[in-house]
Amino acid sequence: MSYNQSTEKYSQEPKDITHLWKHPYTPSEKNKYEVFKDLHSNCGFFLTSGDKFGCDFLAYKGDPVLHHAEFLVYVQEYDKPIESFQMISIGRLANNVHKTVLFASWNPQSNQVEYLNMNWFNPQPIKTWKIKELCNKYKQELNNQTSH
Repeated sequence: MSYNQSTEKYSQEPKDITHLWKHPYTPSEKNKYEVFKDLHSNCGFFLTSGDKFGCDFLAYKGDPVLHHAEFLVYVQEYDKPIESFQMISIGRLANNVHKTVLFASWNPQSNQVEYLNMNWFNPQPIKTWKIKELCNKYKQELNNQTSH
């Protein structure tokens, strides 16, 4: 059977295809989606899959072709504790590849993403990140780079 374009009727109206793909569907997908959206839309990070480092995302300050990843992003359930052996193995990996770890979780009560950072190659206490300060810092750096 051959395809004949002349018999096809095309409409100018967009078709609703949301019934074909419902995403995010699970709580885990919702969590990852909210983290991705926050880092990309609100902070301007480029995000790629973190599969080669065993994390959810790699976050880059600029185009991944031109920059190294700044963060290994691990998406956690909001109320689920991080196991100590997991933190140690993640910290060792991050230290070897000179990256900062971001544990990220979407808080359904506040409807915001919350972050916890871990940086072993520049030791400092584990602290909760104020993502707005981080976003502003990197946006300022990007503006300085483009203005020169």
